Amino acid sequence: ILKISIPIRTQNEQNTREHWGTRARRAREQRRFAAMALKPRLPDTLPRKLRILITRCGPRMMDPDGSIASLKHVIDGIADALEIDDGDPRLERLYGQVVDSEYSVEITIQNR
Repeated sequence: ILKISIPIRTQNEQNTREHWGTRARRAREQRRFAAMALKPRLPDTLPRKLRILITRCGPRMMDPDGSIASLKHVIDGIADALEIDDGDPRLERLYGQVVDSEYSVEITIQNR
Protein backbone atom coordinates (compact mmCIF):
# COMPACT_ATOMS: atom_id res chain seq x y z
CA ILE A 1 0.00 0.00 0.00
CA LEU A 2 2.65 2.51 1.08
CA LYS A 3 6.39 2.92 1.73
CA ILE A 4 8.01 6.07 3.15
CA SER A 5 11.30 7.04 4.75
CA ILE A 6 11.41 9.73 7.43
CA PRO A 7 14.63 11.39 8.66
CA ILE A 8 14.44 10.65 12.38
CA ARG A 9 17.28 9.65 14.67
CA THR A 10 15.86 7.19 17.19
CA GLN A 11 17.61 6.21 20.38
CA ASN A 12 17.03 3.64 23.07
CA GLU A 13 15.83 5.73 26.02
CA GLN A 14 16.38 2.84 28.41
CA ASN A 15 20.12 3.53 28.18
CA THR A 16 20.09 7.33 28.42
CA ARG A 17 20.37 9.59 31.42
CA GLU A 18 18.72 12.87 30.59
CA HIS A 19 16.25 15.40 31.88
CA TRP A 20 12.63 14.29 31.65
CA GLY A 21 11.78 17.39 29.60
CA THR A 22 14.34 16.50 26.93
CA ARG A 23 12.91 12.99 26.72
CA ALA A 24 9.31 14.26 26.55
CA ARG A 25 10.16 16.78 23.82
CA ARG A 26 11.85 14.08 21.69
CA ALA A 27 8.86 11.75 22.18
CA ARG A 28 6.39 14.45 21.15
CA GLU A 29 8.44 15.48 18.09
CA GLN A 30 9.02 11.92 16.83
CA ARG A 31 5.39 10.93 17.31
CA ARG A 32 4.07 14.05 15.59
CA PHE A 33 6.61 13.87 12.76
CA ALA A 34 5.79 10.22 12.00
CA ALA A 35 2.04 10.90 12.01
CA MET A 36 2.38 14.01 9.82
CA ALA A 37 4.62 12.22 7.31
CA LEU A 38 2.28 9.25 7.03
CA LYS A 39 -1.22 10.76 7.23
CA PRO A 40 -1.38 12.56 3.83
CA ARG A 41 -0.06 9.48 2.01
CA LEU A 42 -2.61 7.01 3.36
CA PRO A 43 -5.40 5.87 1.03
CA ASP A 44 -8.96 6.83 1.92
CA THR A 45 -9.92 3.26 2.78
CA LEU A 46 -7.59 0.79 4.45
CA PRO A 47 -7.88 -2.99 4.55
CA ARG A 48 -9.06 -4.55 7.79
CA LYS A 49 -5.69 -6.16 8.53
CA LEU A 50 -2.36 -4.46 8.00
CA ARG A 51 1.27 -5.57 8.11
CA ILE A 52 3.61 -2.74 9.11
CA LEU A 53 7.37 -3.11 8.62
CA ILE A 54 9.36 -0.53 10.59
CA THR A 55 13.07 -0.40 9.76
CA ARG A 56 15.56 1.65 11.75
CA CYS A 57 18.48 2.95 9.70
CA GLY A 58 21.70 4.20 11.31
CA PRO A 59 25.48 3.90 11.24
CA ARG A 60 25.54 1.13 13.86
CA MET A 61 23.29 -1.79 14.72
CA MET A 62 21.46 -1.82 18.06
CA ASP A 63 20.63 -4.95 19.96
CA PRO A 64 17.13 -6.19 18.95
CA ASP A 65 15.39 -5.09 22.17
CA GLY A 66 16.98 -1.64 22.03
CA SER A 67 16.04 -1.19 18.39
CA ILE A 68 12.36 -1.87 19.08
CA ALA A 69 12.41 0.35 22.19
CA SER A 70 13.93 3.18 20.14
CA LEU A 71 10.98 3.03 17.73
CA LYS A 72 8.27 3.44 20.39
CA HIS A 73 7.33 7.03 19.53
CA VAL A 74 7.35 6.30 15.80
CA ILE A 75 4.99 3.37 16.42
CA ASP A 76 2.68 5.68 18.37
CA GLY A 77 2.77 8.19 15.49
CA ILE A 78 1.85 5.48 12.99
CA ALA A 79 -1.12 4.51 15.17
CA ASP A 80 -2.16 8.17 15.36
CA ALA A 81 -2.07 8.46 11.55
CA LEU A 82 -4.08 5.25 11.14
CA GLU A 83 -6.49 6.41 13.87
CA ILE A 84 -6.21 3.06 15.59
CA ASP A 85 -4.77 1.83 18.91
CA ASP A 86 -1.16 0.67 18.54
CA GLY A 87 -2.03 -2.60 20.29
CA ASP A 88 -4.93 -3.42 17.95
CA PRO A 89 -4.80 -7.08 16.85
CA ARG A 90 -5.53 -6.06 13.23
CA LEU A 91 -1.98 -4.69 13.05
CA GLU A 92 0.97 -7.01 12.53
CA ARG A 93 4.25 -5.21 13.23
CA LEU A 94 7.61 -6.38 11.97
CA TYR A 95 10.90 -4.70 12.83
CA GLY A 96 14.23 -4.46 11.08
CA GLN A 97 17.53 -2.62 11.04
CA VAL A 98 19.80 -1.47 8.25
CA VAL A 99 23.30 -0.01 8.52
CA ASP A 100 23.31 3.33 6.69
CA SER A 101 25.35 6.51 6.95
CA GLU A 102 22.21 8.58 7.61
CA TYR A 103 19.68 8.15 10.41
CA SER A 104 16.11 7.45 9.29
CA VAL A 105 13.11 5.19 9.78
CA GLU A 106 11.47 3.38 6.86
CA ILE A 107 7.79 2.49 7.18
CA THR A 108 6.15 0.00 4.86
CA ILE A 109 2.42 -0.71 5.16
CA GLN A 110 0.96 -3.73 3.34
CA ASN A 111 -2.18 -5.85 3.26
CA ARG A 112 -1.94 -8.80 5.60
